Amino acid sequence: MRVAAFVFVLTVVSVAGAGGVDSYPEARRGDIVERLHGEPVPDPYRWFESDSPEVDRWVEAQDRLFEGYVNGLAQRDAIAERVAEIGEFASVSTPVVAGGRAFFTRTGAGASRSVLWVKDSEGASRVLLDPEEFFPSADDRMLGFTPSRDGTLVAFGTDNGSGTWGEIRVMEVESGRLLSDRLTGTSGRLGFAGVYWTADGRSFFYFHQDVRARDGDESVSIRNNKIRHHQLGTTQDRDPTIYARPDRPDAFVNSMALTTDDRYLITSLTEKATRRTTHYAIDLTDPDRVPVVLADVEASMSHVHNVGSLQLYRTDLDAPNYRLIGIDAENPAPEQWIELIPEQDGVLSSVSPTRDFLITRVDRVAVPEIGIHDQRGVFLREGARPGIGGLGLNTSPDHNVVHFSFGVLHDPGTIYRLDPQTGESERTFRPELSFDPDEYTIKQVFYSSFDGTRVPMFIAHRKDVTPGPETPLWMYAFGNGGWMAFPWFQRHLVAWMEMGGVYALPGIRGGGEYGSEWQKAGTLHNKTNTIGDYHSAAEWLVENGYTSAGRLVANGGSGSGPLPAIAINQRPELYGAAVIDFPFLDMLRYHKFASGFTRSFGSPDDPEDFAVLRSYSPYHNIREGQCYPPTLITVAENDVSTPPFHCYKHAAALQHSQPCERPVLLQVIWGAGHYSYGTTRAKASENFADQIAFVIRALDLGMRPED
Repeated sequence: MRVAAFVFVLTVVSVAGAGGVDSYPEARRGDIVERLHGEPVPDPYRWFESDSPEVDRWVEAQDRLFEGYVNGLAQRDAIAERVAEIGEFASVSTPVVAGGRAFFTRTGAGASRSVLWVKDSEGASRVLLDPEEFFPSADDRMLGFTPSRDGTLVAFGTDNGSGTWGEIRVMEVESGRLLSDRLTGTSGRLGFAGVYWTADGRSFFYFHQDVRARDGDESVSIRNNKIRHHQLGTTQDRDPTIYARPDRPDAFVNSMALTTDDRYLITSLTEKATRRTTHYAIDLTDPDRVPVVLADVEASMSHVHNVGSLQLYRTDLDAPNYRLIGIDAENPAPEQWIELIPEQDGVLSSVSPTRDFLITRVDRVAVPEIGIHDQRGVFLREGARPGIGGLGLNTSPDHNVVHFSFGVLHDPGTIYRLDPQTGESERTFRPELSFDPDEYTIKQVFYSSFDGTRVPMFIAHRKDVTPGPETPLWMYAFGNGGWMAFPWFQRHLVAWMEMGGVYALPGIRGGGEYGSEWQKAGTLHNKTNTIGDYHSAAEWLVENGYTSAGRLVANGGSGSGPLPAIAINQRPELYGAAVIDFPFLDMLRYHKFASGFTRSFGSPDDPEDFAVLRSYSPYHNIREGQCYPPTLITVAENDVSTPPFHCYKHAAALQHSQPCERPVLLQVIWGAGHYSYGTTRAKASENFADQIAFVIRALDLGMRPED
């Protein structure tokens, strides 16, 4: 918890003239040394892992230090104003159609929260839920919504803005009346996972987590989650648990679907440290509801749809680029599985059902294409090919209406309607922006990594900018969890490019650019490939004249948060600055906190995994006396995914070891949860601007918004 005010005297460590930082708040160094797998591992800042007044005082002092540093840049306020202007546009979400009604959210220019709208089949759009009127606090928000299949009711998730816990409410669409149903124990960290309505609209299935008290605060356990069934008009304590595995604390109930005939509830259980997943069909007509195993595989499998008892799954089993298979719940033996859409050159990223069609999204190195198939997977025709960017589909098995959104670095999201009968699409919404997207260019290049692997990379800048050695370049990469990197809209990066900067996004191993094999090539013991790809991208950009080492900003966040920290540890001469967002940094203790999933990085409890993690763990590989580039570490106060102590420990260690006049600073996002730059749009704009201001001042770039 943030402490509102302190009266205290804090010792400071002098770092005369360190890029504008004269001294750092002192962090005492403890004498803890653990022996892990026979190796001594010092941990002088272990005390940051506990809540204490001492930690609070240090964090408050770091925050004041950072604010003073960025406020020392003359153009900081102008940058903040421009970032806010770029982010002030009206946007709408991709419509969800149910019962002839279209549901969507609209966020007004400058608004911090989204308003839920509904459009009746024969009428104008109207507001269904306005958060300014509905919520008692300005921090409360709607996380997401799911209409009933007939469109008469809508369930929506809420939380208090902290990203920690939330609840489910239900509203009557025709009248706008809020029903008495109020379900607690939903995790804001997981977002609104949605509910699955029964066909009659009288009940739904939902995920539930146990809320427990910890250190006086209400928090959420995201282990041992369960699926429960709620009948409208009843209290939550009467909701039966349909599926839970308290006997498997290291496994996670991570999916849910309801077949169109309400007969089967489809779910899965995934082991924490592996890809081993068991998929189940629970026959809701069976009083005993004994789960039937559909598949037990060490592979990715996601339920898409059902055709009668045939359950359709998108999977990378024996198909690194994914394929669509069918498993009959009445005869699930593997030898009876059938293939509906075979593996192809591009990655089958999604399959979305309509009443008569299956709509596919195939990504060819992060460039999406839409395909239209019949219910048995037979290809019928092509749909849209919008180009480089991200594409999201909204469909329903109850009708043939298809909407999709498309966005890219300089387009926050344009909405289209697709006719699956013809493959033609029409634009239904495009936001009005304070900049001209046509002034920017984005291209895809390929570079050779350290081991000869061919890696894709996107590069974007203003069309009238010719990159050269003096050009500042912001490089972000992810390379984790099979996520396919595409250049999505970010207001601060538009501002960065507007001021003459370049943005680069390499699709490094560990991501999903080339399917599951690409992911595996950057996972566990292969994580060093991810790191090598990151370095190789930086080298290529410098060698090809897009920037120089002194003007190259290393960035990563969340699952890629360790990357920029590792980068400057290993190659401090290759990077001009590092911006490290919401990271894991102590890779030898990360598994003991929050979700603790070790599938991507490995478990420090395993001797072989430990050896790899020890070799690159950012906190443990800071070298005393080594001059590191200017570094900004961004932390969210209420982050339960990558807990704040990672940032505190690393910042203290780096400040202690840094011998040269280059700043090492901590940016605290107060009140926010994981990967949130602020609880409101205005706060996020300020925090984004501060990151840019840090880089400009630390590297003496002189960039400023145009007058």
